[in-house]
Amino acid sequence: MQGYSYLFIKAITEKLNGFETEPLSDIWKDLDYVYFEDELNKIYLDKFIRINDLDSAKQDFPKFVHRLEMCKAKSAAIYPIAGINAPIGFILILYKKEKVYPLGYYNSIIAPNI
Repeated sequence: MQGYSYLFIKAITEKLNGFETEPLSDIWKDLDYVYFEDELNKIYLDKFIRINDLDSAKQDFPKFVHRLEMCKAKSAAIYPIAGINAPIGFILILYKKEKVYPLGYYNSIIAPNI
């Protein structure tokens, strides 16, 4: 995948939900980009990835699922941040409980290109 100007995946910031939430950004710091390249490319091409059940995503995203399991997440959403000509990062949302969408839809675009 072209466009990433760094060789490592870095967690830049983290938003904790409540006082009992443990910081998890260390799990996502200084990861070798080449190791995750195929999975990042799939996410970027799909515009977003929603993982409601980690077991169902292990075949397509084994490296990401391993990291999600390290975070004790049950579900996750991953949104690539697209620059004008290339991807510049992504947003990762972790859920402690398996996420259920009773209305059967899920937002796929949260912002225009920057």
